[in-house]
Amino acid sequence: GVKCRLFLDEGTRLIPGERIGLEAHFSLTAEKSDDDYYLSVGLPLFGYADSDPVLLGKAEHQWRFFPARLGTRLRENIAAVFDAESAPFLIAVLTGERAELRKDVFLYAMLRESGVLHCIAVSGMHLTFLISFLTDLLGKGRHTAIICVPVILLFMAVTGFTPTVVRAGVMQLALCISVILRSPYDSHTALALSTAVLTALNPWCSLNVGLMMSFGSTLGLLLFSEKLDGCLPRLSGKEEHRFPGNLLRYVRSSLTVSLAAMVFTLPITAWCFGQIPLLSPLTNLLILWAVTAAFGFGLLASLLAFLWPFGAVIIGYPARLAVRYIALAVKLIGRLPFASLYPSNEMVALWLICAYLLLLFF
Repeated sequence: GVKCRLFLDEGTRLIPGERIGLEAHFSLTAEKSDDDYYLSVGLPLFGYADSDPVLLGKAEHQWRFFPARLGTRLRENIAAVFDAESAPFLIAVLTGERAELRKDVFLYAMLRESGVLHCIAVSGMHLTFLISFLTDLLGKGRHTAIICVPVILLFMAVTGFTPTVVRAGVMQLALCISVILRSPYDSHTALALSTAVLTALNPWCSLNVGLMMSFGSTLGLLLFSEKLDGCLPRLSGKEEHRFPGNLLRYVRSSLTVSLAAMVFTLPITAWCFGQIPLLSPLTNLLILWAVTAAFGFGLLASLLAFLWPFGAVIIGYPARLAVRYIALAVKLIGRLPFASLYPSNEMVALWLICAYLLLLFF
């Protein structure tokens, strides 16, 4: 009944739901890792195979392994439909698997330097994309909320019930249930509920940096986004319906979201990663629309590949363009002077404290 990460020979090919027999030795992840990441995601053990695994047949209750098999097939579809440049990015965005993306060391470093690495880690933002797409497609109402409930649960399972996705999933489920029951929804209560559920299932999750960032960004949005939005310029009258008005609203909303999310995540980033991404709001402004496009068209293409691979290639073309644009933008911004600061210097830490005092007075 204890979960572990099992290391096998590179050539071993297993399908989720198969039972195996092998000789192995185990170690505590806390002894092998410098941090508590594996404990925070519910993996207390590493297992190392001492013999080749022997197939013992299928496990009981095969339905339990459907999400894992679906995730595997989605990754295979993405690799088949998209080119070598786009596939690793889309696999990370859609399924949370970043092993292939990390092989592009320069792009991965620029994503971190420009402060948008969170955009490619499966999180609440991607679940919001999915639910927003279903809402736009089906309309708002109880019938859409009923359909969204199993979709949310499936998305959480396919991405491995990571703490950040579970946090967002519980909040989205609370919203759907409030619509179904026609009862009021309170986002602050939903955020507290998601944290209570996570810590009840795994108390170590409170050490997960991704969850800290997810909780901090959500709390910042709830507390500060409206106040910041009221301080930014607006167009009035007939100009609101013209192109400048739409563009200004997009810029205002992007900056509002980025700045509100950074209120609590910036100290976490500085403490945990030793980095302060100063140009993160600018990068978000330039690429968030492209991340949305890559997620939407990438998901459609990977699902269509089950039935019509050629059509999936056509549908996925906008996603390829979006990924290339994102890569170009983050490489340009990540190389700019002072794209990120590193708080090992005492003056940088003092500057950060003064910046927060200014924000408090503002």
